Amino acid sequence: RVLPDLRSEPVVRVFLAQAAVIAFSLDLPATLADGRRIAAGAHRVQAVGGTLVLDGVTVPLESLLVMAVAERRFSAELDPPYGRNQTLAFGGTPVVRLAGAQAQLLEELPLESYLAGVLPTEMNPKWPVAALAAQAVAARSYATAKYLERFDRPWQLHWHYSVDMAYAGVTAKRSPNVTEALRS
Repeated sequence: RVLPDLRSEPVVRVFLAQAAVIAFSLDLPATLADGRRIAAGAHRVQAVGGTLVLDGVTVPLESLLVMAVAERRFSAELDPPYGRNQTLAFGGTPVVRLAGAQAQLLEELPLESYLAGVLPTEMNPKWPVAALAAQAVAARSYATAKYLERFDRPWQLHWHYSVDMAYAGVTAKRSPNVTEALRS
């Protein structure tokens, strides 16, 4: 298979949730891929008979919820492979899609934005820049390898550390050290 061109920053999709019914909350109004407007606030998407139903209305089988630029765009309560559920906030574009008899919630975002949510989750953001920079190299290498492995699949990375790397979206604690480590 032909690999994607990596002369520009890849856009990755992060798996967040899969269930018969998924709840999430939009911080801003959004537009579906078919042009319909979705209000800010709480929403439910469910898989019903081979279709996706968002707040009682059938939507395309894969729907990007296109939103205005903002640091925080949506949040969702995620059910990890083990442990308690976690509510996290995300800055990328939410994507809902049908996966068999279930709905999936994904986040689509640039690789470097993803890494900004990984680095302070994988390590203490107050640690020295050199240690964080080493983690940034490892995380970038891992994420790029997964992107190349899974670029033609619905998602490339999973939010939970037991599957890929620990990723907390924009909920992750940012610090000047993390910013410098990612930049360097």
